[in-house]
This record gives sequence, structure tokens and C-alpha cells, in this order.
Amino acid sequence: MASRYGLYLAAIGGLATIGAVAADLLTWRYVSPGAPPATTQQHWRRPERSQIERETGCDPVRLATLPVGKRSSETQRCAQQREDRGIAEDSVAQAALSTEAADRGLVIAYRQARSLAVQAVATVAALIAAIAAAVAAGFAVHFARRDFIATHRPRVRVRFFQDDGGGVDGGRKAWITIANVGNSTAAIVAIGGALGVRTRDTKNWRPPGIQASAEGHGPPPDNVLRGGEARTYWVSSGGPVSAGDLADVGNGVADLLALGEIRYTDDNGTLRHTGFMWRWNPKDREFYPVDEPGRNYED
Repeated sequence: MASRYGLYLAAIGGLATIGAVAADLLTWRYVSPGAPPATTQQHWRRPERSQIERETGCDPVRLATLPVGKRSSETQRCAQQREDRGIAEDSVAQAALSTEAADRGLVIAYRQARSLAVQAVATVAALIAAIAAAVAAGFAVHFARRDFIATHRPRVRVRFFQDDGGGVDGGRKAWITIANVGNSTAAIVAIGGALGVRTRDTKNWRPPGIQASAEGHGPPPDNVLRGGEARTYWVSSGGPVSAGDLADVGNGVADLLALGEIRYTDDNGTLRHTGFMWRWNPKDREFYPVDEPGRNYED
């Protein structure tokens, strides 16, 4: 049974771990930082000089066809334009390099954040798995202990009675010694017991009858019995035992019997019962178990 409980708990722990990992993956899917957009910045290239010259009217072929006076002014203008354009192109190139560097930094930061997130997911999953394993181990120990108690149960047994005598017209009392012959602890819940005279052939109890049930009785003092321990209590008749009844007991017409029930629990809280019926022998004044079905039992 313990192995079956162990499999159940292992399955629960595994499902808990899978659930934790799934939750972490969903968290990663919807909460983790997204990848930065791919940069659209291409390596910037300076425009072709011939193309610029054609667009600005500074093509050498054109300048060569101009009159000498105008050619000089156009040449100066083109030289100034080339200088201004060079400065602007240098600024654009620097801006392009800065943008590319920023994009690379963003990618590195994203990868670092992703790595940290994965580490966090792994840590949380490991923590949940450890907690699930600890809980499963605790339940396994609990159920293993319950199984041990169930298979190594206590057994409360009546060891012997001792007659305490009593007056001819008075009540009678006897001491009962019970022992736990099992392997685990028993807690006595109640003991019901009484002495009475019963006619042997009819098996009818003589007045005042007998009330031997444990119903309505509370636990006796010092009611915990570990394995191998014993306790002594007493039972009595419900009223006087007459001289005539004692004479019948001595003649074998009637029996003086000690009848009762012991209720106790094991450490699992399972309620158990021990029943007893012992007969008093007037010759040696000792009690002995009665061989009647359903009288002396342990369940």
C-alpha cells in the first residue's frame, strides 16, 4: 500500500512540476521582453561624385563649354558645393555609425534580458519541484507510518482476573489485568465490565442481571498502553450476590462470570474492540476464560 501511495504522490509532484514549468513558459511568452526590431539602417554609402556633379551642374564637360568668365564663377561655386556636401556626408556617415552601434547594444541587452528570464524560469521551476518533492516525501512518510500501524497494530488482551472476594450478602469485585501484546500504541477509550451469576443450563442471568457494555463509559486513568505494557482495573457486580447464588455456583448449578468489553484506538484512530468472559472456579478461587463463541475476541 505504501508503494501505491508513493506512486500517487510522485505523480502529483510530477504534475505540479509540469504545471509550474508551463506557467513559467506562458509567463515568458507573454511577459518577457520581446526581440528588438531588425534595424533598417544599412551601411551608408557616399553618392557617386559623377552623379552629384551631373545633378548640381558641376559636370567638367559642362564647365568646359562655358565662356571663360562664367566658367571661373561656376568652378568656384562647384568647389564650395563639394566642400559643403563633404561636411554633410561626414555627418550622415557618423549618424549611421551611431545608429548601428545603438542597434547592436539593444540586441545585446535583449539577449542578456532573455538569459536572465530563462534563469528565473529555471529557478522557479526548480523551487516548485523541490517544494512538491518535499510535500510528496512528507505524505509518503505519513502514509508509510499509517501502513506500518495498520500492519503492526496494537492488540489489547485480557491476561487474568483476580478475585477480590466480598461478603456473602454483599457485592463482589474482581481485578482485571489487560496488556497490549501488539507492536504499536493503544489508547483505551472505555472499559465496560461486570460480575454476575448465570444459571448454567438456561444461561439466564440472575437478579440484578448484568450490564457489561462499554457504552457510556469514559477512558480510564492512565489509558495509554505501549507495546508490552499492562494495566489493572476492577469490575464488580451490579448488586449483592446472595448466599443461595454462591451455593449454586459451588454446586455447579450456576456460574459466577466476569463479562465485558474493551474499546481502544490505534495511532491511526481506528476503533478496535476486545471482548471477554471469564468464569470463577470456586475450588481454587481463580477466573478462567469461557469457551463460548463470540465471548472472548479481538477485532
